[in-house]
Amino acid sequence: MQSADSSDAKIFYSQNGQYLTPESPLPEPLSELQGRRIDVLSDDERGVRLQKGRQSLSREPDGACIPNGGLWPAICYRALQNGFTAERAVSPPVKSLNTPSFVHTEIPHLYDFVRQHRLGRIAYRNFDPALVIADLALTFRTAKIIVVGKHVNQLNRIHRVLSRFRVWSDYVCDRRPLHIPEGAEDSQLPQVILSTPTEVANLDGATADIVLLLQAETCANECFREMLAMRDGQFRLYGLMNEKTRVSPSESDVMYQVYGPEMVRLYPGKRTRRQLYVTWSATPGSSNSLTKSNEAFSRFCYWNHRQRNERICELATMLRGNADWDCRLLSDAGFCQRLFPRRPVSVAILVDRPCHAQILSTILPEWHVLASGDALHGMSGSFRRRVRQRRSPFTFYEQCIILVDSAQNHRSLASQISFDVVIWAGGGQSPAPVPQRWLRTSGRGSHPLLVIDFKDRHNRYARLLSKRRKNQYHQKEFFPPGISASQGRIATFLSRQAGEGGHHVEQ
Repeated sequence: MQSADSSDAKIFYSQNGQYLTPESPLPEPLSELQGRRIDVLSDDERGVRLQKGRQSLSREPDGACIPNGGLWPAICYRALQNGFTAERAVSPPVKSLNTPSFVHTEIPHLYDFVRQHRLGRIAYRNFDPALVIADLALTFRTAKIIVVGKHVNQLNRIHRVLSRFRVWSDYVCDRRPLHIPEGAEDSQLPQVILSTPTEVANLDGATADIVLLLQAETCANECFREMLAMRDGQFRLYGLMNEKTRVSPSESDVMYQVYGPEMVRLYPGKRTRRQLYVTWSATPGSSNSLTKSNEAFSRFCYWNHRQRNERICELATMLRGNADWDCRLLSDAGFCQRLFPRRPVSVAILVDRPCHAQILSTILPEWHVLASGDALHGMSGSFRRRVRQRRSPFTFYEQCIILVDSAQNHRSLASQISFDVVIWAGGGQSPAPVPQRWLRTSGRGSHPLLVIDFKDRHNRYARLLSKRRKNQYHQKEFFPPGISASQGRIATFLSRQAGEGGHHVEQ
């Protein structure tokens, strides 16, 4: 492998608008990046059949370029992995946004994101995308914004919302073109133009400051690709994405190709998603040969496994500052310690059975147990009384053993609080069922959430289930401490280039 210090270990790209092109043939280890697709093939017996395939993310089958500016971070990372450095020349340069003298923003996370990133996705849940557009227009009052959507009724609705915020806007479509007088100055045009993709070509969109796609996944559609193919484009490009929208693997890869790995998530109440991490602790102690179909499997592999329960409580005690930091207990101990330089931190032990909560509470008698009365049915009277007596709406809980059902119930006390660390004691094939509320933060500063799970090596099937959980954590964008969500998306995307289809992410 060549040294990255030598001059011939560099690869050069040129970028015009959303087109990113290598200036010379790529070295063998750096073949073009590919995405997933589904091919529909004819079949004599079944008529048609579906077959997984691969497609270039840099060019059409006939060799024509396609918008691919979002691939740059992955290209740089992959080049470094193979001993090269990647450089690019961007012409014309992407427009900078003027720093407003007064930041009129109701969505501070959006302002920070747009200032820092020229490409990206703006994901939302239970949030009106019209408010995103209004906030950008009010914050960057001199920025010309083009919003592209496929539904005229939606464009008209957003136009009415912007009018209520006194943002000068207009919407255009095939039946309602925008007349631009020859030689018109920017000040004579609406600040925000809402358009269908076929009309963007008439708007001189290349000189806009910001272009937003109302549905991020539509960048995979041919008409939207033509719109993004504007030469000399200087705009910042973002895709709005409803988190409830399901996208195919091919659409997911094309979105990465266009927008890159950066993403901000917006929720009501000025909230955004916390940085999410997952780390692992090895399960010590005795093994067994139970199959997962055995009704005693969970009882002896998780709930009643003495050494596993003791390890859970060791970790909880250490994180609460009642024991010295022991690097042997966690796989990413150094990174975890830097996440929380000051202890104690707030810790929730999440369990899926009340019997497990009772067992752990005997080892941690000072910890609160949060569970509904119905969930405790059948448990001992002394345990039920202790849970009820210690429950209080006026207590700030920092160390709790919480039943999953109680945490997920939006009316329960457990759903109204949040933690720094969640220890998932339940095991099984699913990752920690952390409530949505715990995944969000309203602060602009770093407030990460760390999930601790277990490498269950004491049973063959428990070991396989641990591996499944690990893959699912990465799908849900829980990455090892020290790896940001953006870095994790890059690593996950590149892990598919060799056809692995996995989600392995290393430090």
